[in-house]
Amino acid sequence: MDHQPPRPAGSAEPAQWLIDRVDLWDHQHWPTGMVGAGFGAYARLLHPLDDHPGPLTWATVARANSRILHPSAWWEKIKSSASSGRGRPGDPMRGDLNGWALKALCAILARHTTTAQACCFAVWEGWGWLHDHDSPASTITAYYAPDGVIPDIQPPQPAPAQWRLATSGPTFSLPGRRYHLFKGHIDAAVRIGHWVNEDFFIPQSPSFFWPADTPGAWQPKSTTTPPSSAVHVNLSTSSAHPR
Repeated sequence: MDHQPPRPAGSAEPAQWLIDRVDLWDHQHWPTGMVGAGFGAYARLLHPLDDHPGPLTWATVARANSRILHPSAWWEKIKSSASSGRGRPGDPMRGDLNGWALKALCAILARHTTTAQACCFAVWEGWGWLHDHDSPASTITAYYAPDGVIPDIQPPQPAPAQWRLATSGPTFSLPGRRYHLFKGHIDAAVRIGHWVNEDFFIPQSPSFFWPADTPGAWQPKSTTTPPSSAVHVNLSTSSAHPR
């Protein structure tokens, strides 16, 4: 299995088009403030609810609470303490699209670029796991040994350095945020995250990513308010990007 994450970009220049378009403080014009104005179409991916066993969707919760799930609906406005008769579902993750949903999204977006092998990924510098590479991990292990014999079980080992996201590359800034910039195959989006040890990986979806051949052809953005991902699609792209 390939665990290689995207590598640092050669420069921050590929992000300039994004810097010129996005204003993260423009909450009055969502989602254009988050992903930029002037594109042909926008889609919104509602982050799945943390509810097991599923499926429980935003639409199910909205109906149970006599709410309308309109295109700009906020989770806080449709939920209640007693949704669907099963109690309150777990809130959707903020700023992070579930790994399985991100993988499905990447498979769709890959069909709309000629350079799936060369995409740009922006990762917010504020994630704590980006800064703990030099911190020794501690492991607490408990054993059940009714006969008094402790089994010979080795603690998990640190993940190889090449599996970890390198933060030595370029960064760029948007209002109130700074991001590390990486490049790689679109499939590498699901390999961004925190390796606690060689057996335990916590994925983290990129804050932004886009194809290198036509910046602006598509570009997802995970947000925390509301907890969803906005995807813009530029309908004026060439025939290499089907409409």
